[in-house]
Amino acid sequence: MLDYYLIVIGSSAGGLNPLKEILSSLPKDFPAAILIVKHIAPSAPNLLGPILSRISNLPVIEPSDNQSIEQGHIYIAPPNFHMIVKEGKIKLEKGPRVNHSIPAIDPLLYSAALYNKHRTIGVLLSGMLDDGSAGLLAVKRCKGISIVQDLNEAEYSDMPRNGASAAPIDYCLPAHKIEAILKKLVGSTAVESISSPSRTQFLQKELEMNFTEEGSDEEDMNEISTPSVFSCPECNGVLWRLRDKRLERYRCRVGHAYGLDSLMSHKQQSTQEALWVALRALEEKKNLARNVMLARSGDLEQNSGKIRAIPGLLVHSPYSQNGLSTSP
Repeated sequence: MLDYYLIVIGSSAGGLNPLKEILSSLPKDFPAAILIVKHIAPSAPNLLGPILSRISNLPVIEPSDNQSIEQGHIYIAPPNFHMIVKEGKIKLEKGPRVNHSIPAIDPLLYSAALYNKHRTIGVLLSGMLDDGSAGLLAVKRCKGISIVQDLNEAEYSDMPRNGASAAPIDYCLPAHKIEAILKKLVGSTAVESISSPSRTQFLQKELEMNFTEEGSDEEDMNEISTPSVFSCPECNGVLWRLRDKRLERYRCRVGHAYGLDSLMSHKQQSTQEALWVALRALEEKKNLARNVMLARSGDLEQNSGKIRAIPGLLVHSPYSQNGLSTSP
């Protein structure tokens, strides 16, 4: 565990302006490290770093794998990688998508909370669906501090609302007040509190399942979850429901993980895709049937001409009754 706070900020749609507002007023000697995940498409350039560098007094870094975490620095998750904390360093993992996102907020919140325990602050800003909800609950179970953006201020309130439903919330504030409370919290002495060993083992197991190279076997899955009637929208494997009465969530053996809202959203998306595939198949079948009909119609017309010529041939045949004699 580090001797200073780790502040993890998760955001998605509508999250840039509150991020800028929070970071722009932090002093150069800010005594904590800030790690940020903002949802971004895998192929998109990461413009967040340059934007935040222009308004922040702290260095803004897109980290490399195994980079040491330093106090007074801001670290931005790169596209197409999950960013997690491990043994005081930043690890970049190419694991399966979590809540249909890579980078995702949940893995970073889980890993920071498990490593830095009560010296972890989780912040959820504007965004859609529920990435970050399970992670914020992990922060609280490891005795950290949870903050969500004021729902009336957030451009997209799903993410902070779902976070507030999933976990006990210490502060629900507009962006300019989040900046003020962060300065206050990191300037105070963190009160150490011991979390339940069985609960942290559960969280550790869940986190590790995101990054197993060969997927999780049935024995591992049975330790923390039970098979559900649902299939994974991405790989069609069985989804397993985590044994957690506080927050319903699912994962498959490959490592894809979903909160309830994310699962519903991507089930709807996969259903739409399946309907479009079915419609295309019906269109192709209709066009093929028409081509077959036209081809057979052409054969019939061609053969009809030959059939109509047969009587004339018979009239002039040497074997016809009105023609020449058939006797030798």
